[in-house]
Amino acid sequence: MVDTIIVDPLPGYCRVALYRDGILEQFYIDDNDDPAPRPGAIVAARIEQVFSNHNRVTVDIGGVKASFRSKRAKERLPGQMVLAQVRADARHDGIGQKPLQLQELPNDAPLPPQSCILSPAPTAIERAQHLAPDAEILMDRDGRIWTEYDIDSALSEAVGMSVALTEGPAKNKPGAFIHISTPPGVAVIDGDSGASRLLPQALAESMVKPLLRQLYLRQIGGVTVIDFPRLSHHGREAIHQLMRDAARKDPTKPILYGWTKAGIYTLARQWSLRPLALDLVASAKQDGLTALRAIRNHHHLSLYHPHLQGEGAKVRLSTAAFAWLNDEGASRRDAIFSELHFLPKFVVTDAIDEGDDQDNIIS
Repeated sequence: MVDTIIVDPLPGYCRVALYRDGILEQFYIDDNDDPAPRPGAIVAARIEQVFSNHNRVTVDIGGVKASFRSKRAKERLPGQMVLAQVRADARHDGIGQKPLQLQELPNDAPLPPQSCILSPAPTAIERAQHLAPDAEILMDRDGRIWTEYDIDSALSEAVGMSVALTEGPAKNKPGAFIHISTPPGVAVIDGDSGASRLLPQALAESMVKPLLRQLYLRQIGGVTVIDFPRLSHHGREAIHQLMRDAARKDPTKPILYGWTKAGIYTLARQWSLRPLALDLVASAKQDGLTALRAIRNHHHLSLYHPHLQGEGAKVRLSTAAFAWLNDEGASRRDAIFSELHFLPKFVVTDAIDEGDDQDNIIS
């Protein structure tokens, strides 16, 4: 099956989905509103504080806080400029905010006097192409491809606590799940046979690929503990080998620690991109972008279906989203509107009444 990269472009906001073997494997977002350099960017940063006892240095990059570990921390002084590469996005682990993580780079050349990005991070499309260089790229300007691949459903599952097992021994025996939780400091995965009646070894085998894919798709880093069903020594060795084989697709190269004496499997993934759930959190901005997407889709579909053209098309959105479109999102709204052959009308959710023509609302 051909790898496919689906690109959903909006002004200043681009969503990219990578499908491999017919399954959503990665999802990336480029958002021009995000001032922080993303992983992979090369930056010149000004040192703010030095914690030599911890080999830790904090820096400022144009107002964005970051830090890195350095064996040369005792040689560093506040105000100095350093060359570094962004290694991991800032994240909140449930206890506190961890700033942008950097990796110091060797440098003998003069650096700019002010903090700045010297080389930008890969774009969302470039990240997907790096993983699947031969993938077919599909630009989705009317929403039909997004709907065809049912990407929204896959994303909803990827931020939920349970994932149905639909591979291997469980393929024709629905009812088995893996449950995923991410309390501070660790991710926990538990296998649940549910109504499938799978034997322990079969359930464990059916868990391997989906759980590793979910760690990868959800951008979960740090330590992960997996509660597989209770297995024999031979069964554990078989699962460990399956984990090794499946983990080869993960570019973070997770460390597979294997089984503890208590029968729990452990691994660790390096933090890089922020968790997927943070990119998909509901907000006025996300509602506003959804409205713009609906208008864009209607515009491109109407180019091929004349009966959809004309004024009077409406888009339903929340009061908060309407406010965002008329303030922070105004430039994106205007960029979309500049291409239209019709003038859309917004219908604020709490202003809709029974007299509205529901068939004329884009939703």
